[in-house]
Amino acid sequence: MSIGWLIVLTIVIYIALQYITYVVMIQPKKPPKPVRVAGMAEAAFGTLVWGGGAWVCAVEKSRSLGVALMLLGLFWIGVAVSLYKANRIGRTICLVLSIVRIPTIIGAFFSLLSIYKLYFTQESKDFFNKTFIAKNNP
Repeated sequence: MSIGWLIVLTIVIYIALQYITYVVMIQPKKPPKPVRVAGMAEAAFGTLVWGGGAWVCAVEKSRSLGVALMLLGLFWIGVAVSLYKANRIGRTICLVLSIVRIPTIIGAFFSLLSIYKLYFTQESKDFFNKTFIAKNNP
């Protein structure tokens, strides 16, 4: 499998996950722009990690490392979904993971962007500190 096909497959799976997240999950309300930017950054980083795991499986023939990276990428996408759902635990997990990945080359940009957008903007503070009622409840 070539790298081009892995990139295309990663993009298709990312779009499918975003569609499923949008259609299936109940969102309390539309997140403010800083939360959307941080969520998309986390999802993009998760997709990069997931694609890296697929690449390691295909090219390097190291299945255990590749599967671990793919699971880590899916976990990171789950963190992005929890940000959209106004989950405080997801916000805390995002903070911890962002601090851990600051020393990495690619992760530093994503970390600083997520930390700033989630903890230093008033819109995101208000979004995570409010209690929402689901759409289906009367």
